[in-house]
Amino acid sequence: MYFNTEKFQSRLRVLISEKGITQEKLAKDLGFSKASVTGWLKHDVIPYHFSLECLADYFKVSVDYLTGKEDEK
Repeated sequence: MYFNTEKFQSRLRVLISEKGITQEKLAKDLGFSKASVTGWLKHDVIPYHFSLECLADYFKVSVDYLTGKEDEK
């Protein structure tokens, strides 16, 4: 699977901001730990495919957009 860490982190930050939520709310809404969200955003931790699918559904974007494979949401 293609994964561009910098694009993923940047896009996730923008999506969180656009939705007007906190990292804590994102974690709570999806049943993830805050540590997971922090790891994805700050420590180059790559989320499992299931987590990517949950994020994509939550933000109504494609997994390919999140991972940086495509530029269209």
